Amino acid sequence: MKQAIIYARGRKRGRLQEQIAICKLFAKCNGYRAVRVVCQTGSFPAIRKLACHSAENIIVASPSVLGSPAHFLARRTKFNLMGKRVLIATKEEVR
Repeated sequence: MKQAIIYARGRKRGRLQEQIAICKLFAKCNGYRAVRVVCQTGSFPAIRKLACHSAENIIVASPSVLGSPAHFLARRTKFNLMGKRVLIATKEEVR
Protein backbone atom coordinates (compact mmCIF):
# COMPACT_ATOMS: atom_id res chain seq x y z
CA MET A 1 0.00 0.00 0.00
CA LYS A 2 1.25 3.47 -0.86
CA GLN A 3 2.05 5.79 2.04
CA ALA A 4 0.91 9.39 2.29
CA ILE A 5 1.06 12.36 4.60
CA ILE A 6 -2.07 14.44 5.14
CA TYR A 7 -1.48 18.18 5.35
CA ALA A 8 -4.17 20.53 6.69
CA ARG A 9 -3.99 24.25 7.34
CA GLY A 10 -6.39 26.62 9.05
CA ARG A 11 -7.13 28.52 12.22
CA LYS A 12 -10.45 26.90 13.12
CA ARG A 13 -10.54 23.40 14.56
CA GLY A 14 -13.67 22.47 12.62
CA ARG A 15 -12.06 23.44 9.34
CA LEU A 16 -8.98 21.34 10.13
CA GLN A 17 -11.10 18.32 11.06
CA GLU A 18 -13.07 18.67 7.81
CA GLN A 19 -9.89 18.76 5.73
CA ILE A 20 -8.45 15.75 7.55
CA ALA A 21 -11.66 13.75 7.11
CA ILE A 22 -11.76 14.51 3.36
CA CYS A 23 -8.10 13.52 2.98
CA LYS A 24 -8.51 10.29 4.98
CA LEU A 25 -11.50 9.27 2.90
CA PHE A 26 -9.59 10.07 -0.30
CA ALA A 27 -6.65 7.98 0.94
CA LYS A 28 -8.88 5.04 1.81
CA CYS A 29 -10.71 5.12 -1.53
CA ASN A 30 -7.50 5.37 -3.55
CA GLY A 31 -5.28 2.80 -1.84
CA TYR A 32 -3.12 5.11 0.28
CA ARG A 33 -2.24 4.63 3.94
CA ALA A 34 -2.05 7.88 5.88
CA VAL A 35 1.10 7.53 7.98
CA ARG A 36 1.06 11.05 9.42
CA VAL A 37 -1.18 14.09 9.72
CA VAL A 38 0.52 17.49 9.73
CA CYS A 39 -1.58 20.50 10.76
CA GLN A 40 -0.62 24.13 10.54
CA THR A 41 -2.68 26.44 12.71
CA GLY A 42 -0.42 29.47 12.98
CA SER A 43 2.40 31.11 11.17
CA PHE A 44 4.94 28.40 12.02
CA PRO A 45 5.84 26.72 8.71
CA ALA A 46 4.76 23.13 9.37
CA ILE A 47 5.14 22.54 5.65
CA ARG A 48 8.84 21.83 6.24
CA LYS A 49 7.85 18.62 8.03
CA LEU A 50 6.42 17.32 4.76
CA ALA A 51 9.77 17.49 3.02
CA CYS A 52 11.56 15.56 5.78
CA HIS A 53 9.18 12.59 5.92
CA SER A 54 9.89 9.45 3.89
CA ALA A 55 6.35 9.14 2.47
CA GLU A 56 6.26 9.95 -1.23
CA ASN A 57 2.71 11.34 -1.35
CA ILE A 58 1.14 14.40 0.24
CA ILE A 59 -2.64 14.68 0.35
CA VAL A 60 -4.27 18.10 0.73
CA ALA A 61 -7.97 18.99 0.73
CA SER A 62 -7.54 21.83 -1.79
CA PRO A 63 -4.72 23.66 -3.58
CA SER A 64 -5.28 26.73 -1.38
CA VAL A 65 -3.92 24.79 1.60
CA LEU A 66 -0.45 25.26 0.10
CA GLY A 67 -1.02 29.00 -0.42
CA SER A 68 -1.91 31.26 -3.30
CA PRO A 69 -1.90 29.76 -6.82
CA ALA A 70 1.68 30.90 -7.36
CA HIS A 71 2.82 29.44 -4.01
CA PHE A 72 0.95 26.22 -4.73
CA LEU A 73 2.74 25.78 -8.06
CA ALA A 74 6.14 26.62 -6.57
CA ARG A 75 5.68 24.26 -3.61
CA ARG A 76 4.30 21.46 -5.79
CA THR A 77 7.29 21.81 -8.11
CA LYS A 78 9.68 21.74 -5.15
CA PHE A 79 8.01 18.59 -3.78
CA ASN A 80 8.09 16.96 -7.23
CA LEU A 81 11.81 17.60 -7.49
CA MET A 82 12.21 15.90 -4.10
CA GLY A 83 10.35 12.84 -5.40
CA LYS A 84 7.07 13.63 -3.66
CA ARG A 85 3.67 13.93 -5.28
CA VAL A 86 0.93 16.33 -4.16
CA LEU A 87 -2.57 14.84 -4.38
CA ILE A 88 -5.64 17.06 -4.11
CA ALA A 89 -8.67 15.49 -2.44
CA THR A 90 -11.74 17.61 -3.03
CA LYS A 91 -15.14 16.76 -1.63
CA GLU A 92 -16.44 15.91 -5.10
CA GLU A 93 -13.70 13.31 -5.68
CA VAL A 94 -14.50 11.28 -2.58
CA ARG A 95 -18.25 10.96 -3.07
